[in-house]
This record gives sequence, C-alpha cells and structure tokens, in this order.
Amino acid sequence: MSDAVSIGRRFFEELLGKGDASVADEILADNIVMYHPSSPTPITPRAAVQGFLGAFRAGFPDMHICLLYTSPSPRDRTRSRMPSSA
Repeated sequence: MSDAVSIGRRFFEELLGKGDASVADEILADNIVMYHPSSPTPITPRAAVQGFLGAFRAGFPDMHICLLYTSPSPRDRTRSRMPSSA
C-alpha cells in the first residue's frame, strides 16, 4: 500500500471515523491547506484543521465512515460513504 493510500485511509477511518485526534499529528503536515464546502476560505494550518475536524465530529458524534476507494494518484482521490443514523 502506498503512503498516499495509507494516509488517506487513516484520515477517514481513524481521524474522522473513530475521532482519534492523535492521528492528526502523525499524518497531517504543519502547513496543510484543507478545502471544505462549508468554509468560505481554505482552512490552514494543522491546528485550524484539527479544530474544524473536531467541531465536525462533535456535530456527528455517532458518525461512521465507510471508505470505499482510495487512489494513489497525484490528486489522492478518495470515495467514502457516511451512512445516516436518522
């Protein structure tokens, strides 16, 4: 498994899916720039991304993410599904 695929999997399954914030220090660069449709501006640096993801996770405490596909392409594409509990 390539590093990009492994990092993508850990991001979705461990950081978002399980809410394990300690993973962020291991897989996110200090100068990460995250683009999310709910934010009018890019989210950066890592501390801001961690805060954003923590708030997102708090809004969906029973969230479960099913990672369907991760590509080792230069754009690091993933496809995931977040089943609704409602």
